[in-house]
Amino acid sequence: MMFNYDSFRKNLKTLREIAGYNKFQMSIQTNLHYQYYCNIENGNRIPSFKNVIAIANALKISVTQLLNYELFKDDLLLEQSILTKLRSISDDIELLKKLYEILIVIKVHGEKIERI
Repeated sequence: MMFNYDSFRKNLKTLREIAGYNKFQMSIQTNLHYQYYCNIENGNRIPSFKNVIAIANALKISVTQLLNYELFKDDLLLEQSILTKLRSISDDIELLKKLYEILIVIKVHGEKIERI
């Protein structure tokens, strides 16, 4: 499989939006100059591997997930949908991620939760 930069930059934008960052916030999270980050996302600059790692870290995903986004697209969109609904409960992102992990475990194991 060959690397497709156009797909990468489009996926980057989608992943950034799923993470809830605007371009300026991403530049801060990645420690990249704002204009440089915009140039990456707009297709005017190709990031170094070091910067790809910084972007993946900012998005809290692996480099593999960043570069092979299509493999994880449905899971990420499901996670975003669930997290959006959970945000109505709390703004604590760590709590929301834990709740999401619990929901995934329940889904994977097919367990049912009964009210006490």
